[in-house]
Amino acid sequence: MKNSTIYYVICYRKLDSLVKMWIRDVGLSHGMPVEMAEDCGGHVETFGSYRLGVHHRGSDIDALCVVPRHVTRSDYFGSFVKLLRTESEITDIRTIEKAYVPVLKMKFSGIDIDLLFARLELDVIPPKLVSLTRTHTHTHICFFKSSIQFNVVFSFLQDLNNSLLATLDTKCVRSLNGCRVTDQILSLVPNVDAFKLTLRVVRLWAKRNNIYSNILGFLGGVSWAILVAYTCQLYPRHDPAQLIREFFRLFSRWNWPSPVCLRAPEQVNFGFPVWFNNNNNNGGNGNVVGVSGSGSSSSEFGYQEREALMPIITPCYPEQNTTYNVSRSSRRVIVEAFERGYATISAILDNQAPWDTLFEPVVFFGRYKEHVTVFANSTTKHKHLLWCGFIEARIRHLIERLERHKCISVAHVHSESYSPPYGNQGYCSVWYIGLAFDKEDVEVNLQHDLQRFTEITKAQAEQIKLFKADMDLTAIHTKRSNNKEKLVQHDQQNDDNYNNNNDDTVADTTAYLLINQERKKNTTAELASSSTAAVMQCDFHIKRPI
Repeated sequence: MKNSTIYYVICYRKLDSLVKMWIRDVGLSHGMPVEMAEDCGGHVETFGSYRLGVHHRGSDIDALCVVPRHVTRSDYFGSFVKLLRTESEITDIRTIEKAYVPVLKMKFSGIDIDLLFARLELDVIPPKLVSLTRTHTHTHICFFKSSIQFNVVFSFLQDLNNSLLATLDTKCVRSLNGCRVTDQILSLVPNVDAFKLTLRVVRLWAKRNNIYSNILGFLGGVSWAILVAYTCQLYPRHDPAQLIREFFRLFSRWNWPSPVCLRAPEQVNFGFPVWFNNNNNNGGNGNVVGVSGSGSSSSEFGYQEREALMPIITPCYPEQNTTYNVSRSSRRVIVEAFERGYATISAILDNQAPWDTLFEPVVFFGRYKEHVTVFANSTTKHKHLLWCGFIEARIRHLIERLERHKCISVAHVHSESYSPPYGNQGYCSVWYIGLAFDKEDVEVNLQHDLQRFTEITKAQAEQIKLFKADMDLTAIHTKRSNNKEKLVQHDQQNDDNYNNNNDDTVADTTAYLLINQERKKNTTAELASSSTAAVMQCDFHIKRPI
């Protein structure tokens, strides 16, 4: 039950009800009449994979709490968090108020939820248009059948015009952009169904190749969605199998750092920082963050100016680069994966390999002769969740330090941390960074870099009063020959974990693509009709409760 799609819907509805109750209570505490407090609106919107309709078993839910003007962010991280703590179904509550996009993290009946906050300058929040799904040809009602399709793709936020953004603070605009970007992507692709299936395959492939993680310097969900949407725009008549091949061909040969954009930037300027490409005025590189048309330095707006190595740009104002964390090493790893993907899909479509070869796991630990291993320790579960989240967001800074060594060609962090048995001493998480060198038998001393990383990270944690005496962080440089068996076991464990969690999804996607490929071979109307029915049946199985 807990892994089924209907369970996601139930959790979403419960969270939405809690938000409505809380907004009413805040209104009453401000002296509002009962009727007014109940009618001021406010609710939860989803975005990301759930809103796109490409989530699967084990996916988290990205959501946004939309509130009227009388509710503040202090209320959100105060009274709302207190309300959540009274619910037995909600655990692992973590507030990250100082983040670039402030977020409230939790587990709701075992489902990970990242909940953002947006306060609109409206006395009453319009009700959302639930269950309306618009394709490029028509609009229809999406009913709850056995597959439990719950789609809120086109809500009132889609019609939120840019003029309303001018009344909001920067943090609220960033939070709103999750929903706005998702809806824009869906509206900009010529065939939503083909886009969704192609994105499902690409997401699975990216996770199998350990390159699905924005926080660690790879690509996150919105980046993959934009790349797939761009491919769909270029090839509007292609079926998913063809789109997958063109996707890999296109981005294995892309001239980075040329940006990927789904549309031209909007001619809007409300003073929010935006990303723009200024090739004529920035020495040819041109990847700048600032206020478009203002000529102002990005540093005035709280952005650190840095070269964008792999810019993938959101399609609505204020336009942002979704790949700010990509490093020189992670870009190289991603491009090499694109090249392998193109070779694999070409063999598949030439009938030289089965579809499931696209999802074969890559070897990580056996690939590199030397590693940097980062250990995070703490004594309680709650502290460990906070400590690991803080460290994970700073691993990319360690990558940048390692890249300064000219002899290191790649510093490749594994996209998943490991939690080895730690006995009665508390909790431990481990991250591995594989090191590749330009030459064989290179000796490099990384002690100073690793020590500085741990010192700076602890100091930053102390500044925000996160670091406690029972927490620790260490980083060591090891060679594969010293713990070869252990690292090989990690590769096997990674493979086993994926197979246990994703066999159904991989099998369904493979079947769907095979049917699509077979459909292309059919020339008569009768065969085409029969194949289309088979595709629809397979689509049901892909989205069935799992």
